[in-house]
Amino acid sequence: MSLTAHFIGSDWQLRTACLKTEYHPESHTSSNIAAFIVDGLHEYGLRKGEVVAITTDSAANMVAAARESCRLSYEYVYLRDTIGEFMLAGA
Repeated sequence: MSLTAHFIGSDWQLRTACLKTEYHPESHTSSNIAAFIVDGLHEYGLRKGEVVAITTDSAANMVAAARESCRLSYEYVYLRDTIGEFMLAGA
């Protein structure tokens, strides 16, 4: 499992950094995934409130983990499928 951050640097250039990659043999429940996300953020001194959006596939456990870990409203959980990215609206 990996956690990647995308952000704008001080030079206004888009940056990407892999914050954490770990092997997780346990069940990929939303609680386990949320703990992984929160741990990865804490390792870099980032707070939940600093996360603006999360991109996942549309699996229910991933969407729930994004909402649980960063307290994002449903509108800010981005989904990715085989035809591209889109923002999940409503809720």
